[in-house]
Order: sequence, then structure tokens, then C-alpha cells
Amino acid sequence: MATKILSIPLAQISVEGRLRSVDPDWAAGLALSIEQVGLHTPVLVAKAGDGYRLVAGAHRFQAVKSLGWEKIEASIVDGNKLELRLQEIDENLFRRELNALDRATFLAERHAIYEELHPETKKGAAGAAVRWHASEKFSFASETAEKLGLSERSIQLSIARYRNIHADVRQQINGTWIANKGSELDALARLSPAEQKKAVKLVLREKDPLPSIGAAAREINGTRDAINSDEDKALLKLMAVWRGSTAATRGAFIAWLDEEGELGGRKKKAA
Repeated sequence: MATKILSIPLAQISVEGRLRSVDPDWAAGLALSIEQVGLHTPVLVAKAGDGYRLVAGAHRFQAVKSLGWEKIEASIVDGNKLELRLQEIDENLFRRELNALDRATFLAERHAIYEELHPETKKGAAGAAVRWHASEKFSFASETAEKLGLSERSIQLSIARYRNIHADVRQQINGTWIANKGSELDALARLSPAEQKKAVKLVLREKDPLPSIGAAAREINGTRDAINSDEDKALLKLMAVWRGSTAATRGAFIAWLDEEGELGGRKKKAA
């Protein structure tokens, strides 16, 4: 719970141990906004020795740092280690710019903390008293769904993605287009750890990358259809350009397609 807001020197705030790495492009865009209209939302920090530890607001912190600010407005929050971790997780989960992999990571960590705070809700907890007390509480999925406005099914799927994708593979795909696609993460999660590593290598290689984890899985298992036609090769090139483009470029391209009648206007052309 926030107690007060102070202007704190950046040098006194530790940003170690974050669950989510800072996206430099997002921080740069945020810096432009802050430079024009100021910082409207303070970061959250907690006391840590003689200084502070950042609880939430890493992108805001990096943005003002890049602007050359020496201090930042911060809300001082109290709580034990687990409670502060939950605050970090929940603030990030409320933010819609999270990709599918980040969301899975935060939800899996939130689930682990929830069970530590409420051991009676752990799967396999025994005893009549434990079962009775557990029935008095929300399950993790329902409590989180109500708090964050997500469906229970999406929460369960996200956690399954995190748990079934090997840690090394999660690190390898972090920051790539795969991390943005729930369907690709699901395809990865269905593979063994060894197959996951091979599939990611095939999809992210510089020369002739495969278009999806599914295609990579078929090649690994010897069932991949050959991609030899000019149409297939052209499609792969278009996909590679799209994935390497910025959000602004993608938006401009979609607008052009719409103007050309290649989206909703197709029927109008044919009429």
C-alpha cells in the first residue's frame, strides 16, 4: 500500500531482479511522451537498506534516465517480499503491452506466490480443515481473473505455456516475434525440450527460416511438406519483412492495403 510520494535520486534506486526486461523501443517512446507532458504516474519503490528497490515502473525509470533526469517521483510502498513481488506482477499484468510470453511469465510467478501465501489452496493439500478453508477462498484462477479482467481459461493456458517451455528456450525466444504469438508458444509447449531447441533454431535462423513452430516440428519429425514453389518462397519473404517491421510500418502497410481494397474492400471490388 502506497504511503507517500517523494522525489528520489535515480542513483538510490536498485532495479535488479526484474521479471521482465526493459524494451528499449518502448522506453524510448515513453521518454518522448514524458519529455512533452511530464511523468504523470510515479514509479513504485520500497525501502531497501539505505536506498530503495524498484517495485514497478522499470520502463518509466529507464525513460527518465535517458532524458538525463537525476530524480524521479516515486510512491513508497510497504509489504513483505512476497507482497511487493505481487505488486510488481499485478501492475505489469494490468498493462496491455505485455506480449504472450511476458504474460505467461508473470502469471506463473503470481501463481507460485499465491500458493506460498495460501498453502491450503495447493493441489494435493490434505485434511478436512484444509479443504474447508480452501473452499472459503477463491481458486487462484478465479481470483486472478476477477482482479485482472482475464478469463480463467486464458490464465490456465498462459501458465501451461510457461511451465511446458524449457527455461533456456524461453530465454532464447524472448524479444522475438515468437514471444508475441500465443499459438506459436502453444506449439512449442507441445514439443519435448530437445525438440523445442531445434524448432526455435529452424524458425529464427537467418537463412531460409521456417515460417512457424509447426512447420519446424514437421521437419524435425520428417513430415514437413517441401516449400519449393515460387508462391511459398514469396510468402516466406513477406512474412520475414513483416516480422522485422516496426509497429508504425505495419500500421502504414495495413492502411495501404485497406485503401487498395485488399481488406474489407474486396467484396466491393467484385460487386
